[in-house]
Amino acid sequence: MSTENKSQLEMKSDFLLVEYQRLQQLHFSEKKDENDRVNFFILATSGAIAGVILLYQNDNIIIIEILLMLFIIIGLNTLGRIAMAHSTSMTIMELKKQIRTEFSTNTQIQDFINAREEIISKHLEKSGGSLRKYTILKFLVITINTFLINGFIFIPLIPYAKNLCHCYWLTSILIILCTGLLTSIVLSKCYDILKKILPPWRSSL
Repeated sequence: MSTENKSQLEMKSDFLLVEYQRLQQLHFSEKKDENDRVNFFILATSGAIAGVILLYQNDNIIIIEILLMLFIIIGLNTLGRIAMAHSTSMTIMELKKQIRTEFSTNTQIQDFINAREEIISKHLEKSGGSLRKYTILKFLVITINTFLINGFIFIPLIPYAKNLCHCYWLTSILIILCTGLLTSIVLSKCYDILKKILPPWRSSL
């Protein structure tokens, strides 16, 4: 190998190493941003629930509906941001994999990459497909949004249900549970669609 080719190879290796480190840092930044958004949403919603209880005691149904609608919008935006973060993470993983492939001409490095992929595959199999598909952050945001939407729908109906007999109360509870289940399924499907169609939102990619 000539000196010029060797120099070009070293420059390429240095660039790929720097790029790999940048992608790694970006990945950590994305995860932190995702966690911060969900934590903010949880804290804000907790405060909103306390406000809803106080407002309901004073029969301020219209204000409650406005407040719930505001937090539903925030919740849906948070769900969309999680989907975009997932898209970004997948893109980063693909880029990192490509960089590792560039270094895989070395037999020892290739052996390490193969072993690493095998270990990851075994771990994913043990963790279970449903767990991988339904992450904690996704579960939290969808669950909170489900409660918010159900509250928006059914809180105005509570005054009309106060005088119902017990069987009607049971029917109402069943309707609320079915509506909540349907809402969570719809939100989950929306998330799956969003993470497929939304591009990474970090311009630094």
